[in-house]
Amino acid sequence: MVDGRPDKNLTGIRRPDTHYCTMNNCESEEIVEAANIAISNLLPTKSRSLYDIAYNRFKKWCAEKNVQVYSENVLLAYFSENAKNYKHHKFPL
Repeated sequence: MVDGRPDKNLTGIRRPDTHYCTMNNCESEEIVEAANIAISNLLPTKSRSLYDIAYNRFKKWCAEKNVQVYSENVLLAYFSENAKNYKHHKFPL
């Protein structure tokens, strides 16, 4: 934590008693592992590489903008800035 804000590379804190703590709760290592397995299976294999590319672009943008905490405002700014790079498509009714 820097100046009362979480470190941008810190997603949680490992306590010596094998619990994983975030700002809101603490979970056992078993729960964290089960959640990570579930998360890894959420995306179809074909979509995973596209997701990783998009997520890495977002993380790079955050690093360039010195974003330390992800929020709704951060996402709105990111999408707004990226919307300038894409043409709006009109679909016939």
